[in-house]
Amino acid sequence: MPDIEIGDLRRDELAGAGALLGRAYRDNPFMFAFIGDNADDRFTAMELIHGTRVSALAPPAIVARRNGDLVGVCGFDAPGAPPLPPEAMQQMMVTLSGLGPHVLPNMQVVLTEFGRRAPAERHWHLGPVGVRIDAQGAGIGSQMMTEFCARMDAEGDLAFLETDLPQNVRLYEKFGFETIDEGTVLGAPAWFMTRRPRA
Repeated sequence: MPDIEIGDLRRDELAGAGALLGRAYRDNPFMFAFIGDNADDRFTAMELIHGTRVSALAPPAIVARRNGDLVGVCGFDAPGAPPLPPEAMQQMMVTLSGLGPHVLPNMQVVLTEFGRRAPAERHWHLGPVGVRIDAQGAGIGSQMMTEFCARMDAEGDLAFLETDLPQNVRLYEKFGFETIDEGTVLGAPAWFMTRRPRA
């Protein structure tokens, strides 16, 4: 197995990061509930949403590269991060509205449900996190999480995430995350987790 390089997302990697995340998230239970049964529509939506998000992140997303190729992306919003630029938000809304009349109302439900479960105290919001399909199972996600958690410990800040996969819950628990709430969003399972910094 070639060595994995952990670093920061470069501007020239933004398109690749969006495509990687679109494919990584496409078949999650929540994406069926959010977008529907059409795999191409789910990929389009996830590539657009996550690609737009990581393009605006400051600091940039953590990434994993193998032989120089992007194989993992770990995004996160800093406390008090500004909203997406208006032009990016407008483009995203136009594209999503073309996927069906249910998509934008579903998105509003998601934003509301996620927002009300977020901690009131200062925190970093972890996600999106994804590994290229042909590179999964090799510990790449864990390497990115190790780097993310080290940064949170250095900052001394709380981290928060949501996930719809029980195997992700188990992975995040290994890094010190604890479930603070669980339920359903749009009928799909959802776990909400936080991690306090370690000395």
